[in-house]
Amino acid sequence: MLNTAVNRVAGGRRLATRRIVMNTLATVPSQIWRKHVEYSNAQDEATPNSALSFEALAVSAQDEPNYRYEHLGYAYVLIDHFNGGYVHKNQSFINPSDLSITAQIEPYDENLVTQLEQISNIPDVVLKEGDLLGLMIYQDFMLWFEIVGQTGQTMMADFGMKYILNRRDDLQFEPITSEK
Repeated sequence: MLNTAVNRVAGGRRLATRRIVMNTLATVPSQIWRKHVEYSNAQDEATPNSALSFEALAVSAQDEPNYRYEHLGYAYVLIDHFNGGYVHKNQSFINPSDLSITAQIEPYDENLVTQLEQISNIPDVVLKEGDLLGLMIYQDFMLWFEIVGQTGQTMMADFGMKYILNRRDDLQFEPITSEK
């Protein structure tokens, strides 16, 4: 158990980081989506048909053929570091499918009226690897990124995380393009 003073300092640091992410001009509003695998088992969609099926023997969730996406809410994304990607041989531009970025992500409750309430009331959303972020660049234009890793900002992971995001251009579902 941590000393309460240490816990208050870490909690204050977490709140300060949240305030910075949610108030910075470079912050991009986004939607959070969670990917769920749909198995072809008619009796139970949460389990594969057979232990020897492709679904049961897949190495990772990315190998699964059927997905559905669940909207989890909204977040602010502050990009920290752009890692770039493959540069074309004629050096005209970077291949956007290879790029990766490091970002701070702060979920918020869109039903709260003021931004101070949104900062103070941290929702229970826990971001996981495989979650999708639809960055709302401007109306009717979204860039899709997938969370592929997490790094901590302090020795205690609960008090600030940075996420590693890879670009996703292969999504085939109709995005919701704006907040309510």
